[in-house]
Amino acid sequence: MSQQAEVGNTGGWTIAYLGDEGDGLSAGVLDGLSDAARRHGVRLVRFTRGVEPAGQGSLFGEAMRAAAERDARLLLLLQSLRPDGFIFLGRTHAGPMTGVENFAAALHGVPAISIGGRYAGIPTILCRSEDHIRHMILHMIRHHGHRRIAYMPPERPDMRIDAWRGTLRENGLMYPELEISASEWIGTSGTVERVRRFLHILLDERDVMLDAIVSCGPRETEALVAELESRRLRVPADIAVTGFEDGDFERYADPGVTTVDYPWSDMGYIACTRLLDMLANKSVEMETVVPGRVLYRGSCGCVSDLIHTAAVGPVAGQGAFGDMTYEQRWQIVAVMTEAFPYPAFDFHAMLDAMARDVEACCTAGMTGTPLHLLRELNVQLSNAPDSVLQARIETLVARFRKAVMPWMLRDMRTLQTAGAIFRQAQANLLSLVAQSRGRSGIISKNRAQAMQEVSLSVMTCHTRQDIQIALLEGLPKLDIGGCCLVGAASPSLIGEGVWIDARHRRTEAMNLIAPDALFQRMFERHTGFLSLQVNLLDIGTAGFGYVVYDSGPLDGMVYRLLSGHLGTAIANAAKAEQIERNCLRLMDQAYRQGMDEASVLLLRDIGNAWDSVNQSVQLLADAAGRSPVADLLQAEELLEATVESGADDVAARSVKLMNLFRLLGRNTERYRQEMIGELERIETRMAQLEDALTLHGGREGRG
Repeated sequence: MSQQAEVGNTGGWTIAYLGDEGDGLSAGVLDGLSDAARRHGVRLVRFTRGVEPAGQGSLFGEAMRAAAERDARLLLLLQSLRPDGFIFLGRTHAGPMTGVENFAAALHGVPAISIGGRYAGIPTILCRSEDHIRHMILHMIRHHGHRRIAYMPPERPDMRIDAWRGTLRENGLMYPELEISASEWIGTSGTVERVRRFLHILLDERDVMLDAIVSCGPRETEALVAELESRRLRVPADIAVTGFEDGDFERYADPGVTTVDYPWSDMGYIACTRLLDMLANKSVEMETVVPGRVLYRGSCGCVSDLIHTAAVGPVAGQGAFGDMTYEQRWQIVAVMTEAFPYPAFDFHAMLDAMARDVEACCTAGMTGTPLHLLRELNVQLSNAPDSVLQARIETLVARFRKAVMPWMLRDMRTLQTAGAIFRQAQANLLSLVAQSRGRSGIISKNRAQAMQEVSLSVMTCHTRQDIQIALLEGLPKLDIGGCCLVGAASPSLIGEGVWIDARHRRTEAMNLIAPDALFQRMFERHTGFLSLQVNLLDIGTAGFGYVVYDSGPLDGMVYRLLSGHLGTAIANAAKAEQIERNCLRLMDQAYRQGMDEASVLLLRDIGNAWDSVNQSVQLLADAAGRSPVADLLQAEELLEATVESGADDVAARSVKLMNLFRLLGRNTERYRQEMIGELERIETRMAQLEDALTLHGGREGRG
């Protein structure tokens, strides 16, 4: 490790991160991790493992073998990077992979941090999910009087089900009919199917009079609410529901969903800083717990968390604001910082501004509302990044009001003025949060449209040169500076590569380049902070390749989709090149063996099939020009214009839009399948010609 540390210090540390494919958890962790890496000037190289195969039988076994082969190559890429430190998402597919022992052996003692999963000898950053399960169950028992509380488990069991059982058992409520055995899930896959099976067992087969359901994740929560509505069961009047992770559905559903606010971004940030401490030979605790919080909303029968927080309750006066002691001031700052641990907020400055407002209230002849706190808050919120504005800060003003209220009771005028200030501050805060989410929505829609256009452009290519041109034109639309493609690599991942510099619109061939040399060349192009994304490419019979993307957006789904389409395009290009070479070889062989008439018919069929391929490519290109996403955005506007306010909830509109999207994209997929089918027809015809030539050659030999 010391030798690696010396190498890393010459140009900054290099940290490898292994995460999952584009889910909310991974995105939040990566947000904080990138922020910390940027602040400390380290290089961050992100690897994506992929999705575990699902199912049973021989096909499942083949998928498992393919996944193991993919994992081995990914591990080889990680080794080639020679990172100074390694962070992995331990509670998801990225953790168990090929086994943490394999990582420890392959990375030769490189310091490692796990996020969300415990592994022997590896420091872990945790948010105790089992504690939140316990808190929500106790809340429903003690505050709402619920008794029969079921748990909708994830597909992969974890410690939360033990917390559910233990909490019910401690309160004498662990009824046997609430437990669903593993055998009862056999043959059930997918979130919606599992939710339907869950409700069918409890409500239909066992006729359980459920009071509440604790859900294990956001997809399960949304599916549960939809399925209960289809059964004409009201939430929470008939059955209460709690979620697990906060998101748009949980916030904007009617009623809002009681759920857990997980500090994913904070966990990523802390993981990076802890790893840097390890690299600096500082001692690090084996387990760091980052607290989350339960957000109580209407789905369990509560009022919204915002109203709950704003309700101050009985308050004892503390005297004049100016009489606040140094210790009392620091106590307020500590409480606010714990609730909102973001560098963008300076609560000392907010207290100073509030003090000036209170002082102005006491000034003789003062009219109107003093604006010092409003100005200070607006400045801090305006300078805050969108990631902070969307980090569950709606209760910031309510919490600040609750903290300073004891010093607002000096006289009625001060109390009334403070009320006006906080009402306006809350309105400003919600407005800025809404604007931030609107910006993010626009960016997301634009990126989705760009992703569709770039992917379709790549998929229409059937030569390597066309793929490079498509990437040169398409990567800037995705805010990706460039990438390095290595296709048909050997088992050691040495292969023919090409660097595609989209910023300067140029390409550079790299003959038989090894991964370690490729990483070094990409590091040489940058100084200071650098964030790269590495994805494997499945290029069919040609084997495996990989792609390294230059700094770009953190959205893992962008790289996952683009890499999948790149793999398909490279495989098709390789097949087309092979067909062309074989066709020329067979034509030459046929003419040399005097089989002009026999070969002409087959070669004509091959030519017709090749024309069909080109026609399918053109249809795909036309479809790329008429992006389904553009149609989708227009359809969304029309849909919103025709749907009465409140008639359809967010989930229902989303379902309609997704169905429309599938309909619009169906022709594109059909053209692609036609093209693949024509390529297969060409191969069949060529095989027939080759057989005929072989047979003819044998007859001539016997003659």
